[in-house]
This record gives sequence, C-alpha cells and structure tokens, in this order.
Amino acid sequence: MLRKETVVDIVVGTIFSNMLAAIYKPVIKADKILISPNAGPSTFAGKKCHPNFFVTSYQNNQNFEALGKYAQDNGIKRVFMLAPNYQAGKDMLAGVKRYYKGNVVGEVYTKLGQSDFQAELSALRAVKPETTMIFQPGGMGINFVKQWKQAGMDQVSKLYTVFSVDGVSLPALKDSALGILGTQTWSPDLDNPINKKFVADYKAQFGGYPSFYAAQAYDTILAIDYAITKSGSKDTAKMRAALASGNIPTTRGNLKMNTNHFPIQNIYLRETVKDADGVVTTKVIGTVFNNHADSYAVNCKF
Repeated sequence: MLRKETVVDIVVGTIFSNMLAAIYKPVIKADKILISPNAGPSTFAGKKCHPNFFVTSYQNNQNFEALGKYAQDNGIKRVFMLAPNYQAGKDMLAGVKRYYKGNVVGEVYTKLGQSDFQAELSALRAVKPETTMIFQPGGMGINFVKQWKQAGMDQVSKLYTVFSVDGVSLPALKDSALGILGTQTWSPDLDNPINKKFVADYKAQFGGYPSFYAAQAYDTILAIDYAITKSGSKDTAKMRAALASGNIPTTRGNLKMNTNHFPIQNIYLRETVKDADGVVTTKVIGTVFNNHADSYAVNCKF
C-alpha cells in the first residue's frame, strides 16, 4: 500500500552535527525551512550556508571561544583539550584556539560515545596542564567527570567544561560537579520573564531543572510561532524573512540573527552550585561575551 505524502513547511532537527549533515541537503533541496535547535556546525555557517537554514542555539565554536577568551584573559598558561572526534568536537576546540594564545599542551579527540577515559586521564596526569577543557556531552560527560573525580585529578588540573556539566548530567553527577566552571549561552537563572516562566513551569511538571536542550527546543517553538505570527502566513519566503529579521523572543531574551542565520548572543561563565533547596544546578557568575557573533558569517553569501 502506498503511503500518503505528508506536506511540511518547516523541518526541525537535530541534536548532533553529524546527523544534521545527513538531513541538510535533502531538506534544503525540497525548498523547506530547516531549523536546528542544537547543532551549529561551521560547515553550514560559511560558504555552504543557505537562506532556508536557521540555527536557534549557537554556532558550535562560540561556547568554546568564550572558554578560550576566559583562559586568555585570566592568564592561564597551559591548557589540555579533549573532545569527541566529529564535527562539533573539532569546531569546539577550534573555538578555544581562536581566542586562547597560550600553550596548548594536548589536543585529544576521543571516540564518539566513549565511556572509559583512563588513557586520557593518564596522559593528563603526565603533562599536568594548568587547565583541562572538555566537550563531552551527555553520557560521555558523566563518565568523564566521575572518572576525573575518582582519579583525584582536581589535584592535577582545573577542569572547565562545555555541555558536560549541565541539566542533562547533573542529576547523575550531583555533588561531584560542584565548583566546576563552564561557558554556555543559557542558564536556568537568566533573569528575564520568558526564562523565569519556562523554568518554573518545567520544574512544576517534571520536578527538576530543565537542560539546555529543553530550553533550546522551547526557543525553537517560540521562533516558529514568531515566524508564522509576524509573516501572517506559512509561506516559506515570508517566514524566512521574519526569522532573518531577528528579535525572536526566547529564554535568552530577544534573539538576534546574524547574516548567516546563526544567533548573535551573550555567552556566560557558569558555576555548578547548590540552590536554596540544596539541589545542584548552575548559576551565571559572569558574562564572557556580549552580543557575540560567529566567525564564519563573513563567508556566507546568499
């Protein structure tokens, strides 16, 4: 039996950059709007950008650019970097080196989905970097931080993370993550009406803090609603123009869009702490970048 064709106006996805790469061409070729709520690979931010492609999260390099700037500004001399061996991992570490001009004593790419980091921890112990910066999302981050703590690595190096200590991993890491610093575009304590309501409603329904994945998914729905409302239709060209104009209401405030349709936004320094109820979460302790634009937009020519 033939399946009836479903007509869509907007495609949303995905989480990982390698998955986005797989769907990018088919969706663009079909002349549909593609919105990424998480993955922001450099490959589609510059020369391979497209008018129908939008990212509501970040460009992959941005969060690690903030980590690099923080290290540079604070006189950190020796850095070791660790990330999975795929597009996002490469983008993240490239972001550090765009702003950090000190000594990178190690740059290691691990297997995607790796769970045992004993070899990497041994290498870290041997070179004794002042700071270790990691991008190990999800279960990879949980395993790395637990093994880091068990090995007593806090006595060897200071750990900084992006997407390894957050709402996804904190229920598993709990007190072991306290004091760890990281950089990110969103935090549950951002002081604006949309974020306050989102976090309160999420906690009321699910009994805990939302992850950045949840916040970005919520922001993507807000962006779609904004595009339809502002354009007054579901016409691709009109919705595209509405999104490109920016000023999209989100949990991060009104989101600006760069010329390549990636966000221009603040990037915050966050610390893992306990809230008033003793629940482990993150809080903003500084702003590394204000209205930070990615470095690839100059190569995007629609």
